[in-house]
Amino acid sequence: MTTDWFFLNNVFDNTTKNSVKKMNILATDHHDKLLNNVANPDIQFLYGRFLPIYQDFKAQYQAVIANTGMYEGHTQIVASVFSELSSTKIKYWDIQIQGIYIEGTPEYKMLLPNMRGPFQTGGYESRIRETRALALRLHNFPALSAIEQDVTLFADKMEQARTTQQGYEKATQDNSALLEEKRLKLAKIMHANFGRLIDVYIENLAYVENYYELQYLRADNSSTNTGDGDVNEPDPIYTTTPV
Repeated sequence: MTTDWFFLNNVFDNTTKNSVKKMNILATDHHDKLLNNVANPDIQFLYGRFLPIYQDFKAQYQAVIANTGMYEGHTQIVASVFSELSSTKIKYWDIQIQGIYIEGTPEYKMLLPNMRGPFQTGGYESRIRETRALALRLHNFPALSAIEQDVTLFADKMEQARTTQQGYEKATQDNSALLEEKRLKLAKIMHANFGRLIDVYIENLAYVENYYELQYLRADNSSTNTGDGDVNEPDPIYTTTPV
């Protein structure tokens, strides 16, 4: 349910949308300040209900960061493999084929009907298909059996690299969606704590400020230096583009 009453807006949610980095900083600061005041029974209650939600968020955040790194690494591997296909591999296969069937002959046309082009342009899946098709065509030419084997092995290599990368891509998307759920849940408990702190310190509301890092809750914190990079920079988990 949404509300039009300004005072009910969840500032912890609004200021951390698309920035789990900022939420991590805000929540950690809130955690530490609550922990340092748990001798107060009211604060002990707030800390007790906040802690499991905070720990759940932190664990998921670390999982996303780890998986994103794996995805980016395997994406680089895929790019490297397909770069090898479009440069050295197809050139080598073409040269070997022309060692027996020169360009322009019917046999050459059967093997590479569109020459090197399909191996150097197009999407990953289309280039895998072209490589598999070349291996099948080569099977009809016993004199090129060694090239057939090389093409088949390289097609296997491309498929394996792509399958692994896409697995991490799916995990990254799933983990990021789950992290967003946990960010929102954390924002809600921080908002609830804020309301309870107002009740606890109603006689001196300035004390409430001591439980939050206010610089990250203000509309303009562009000059903030967190010691961990710019808090306003886009999070990698929100900017990773599937390929």
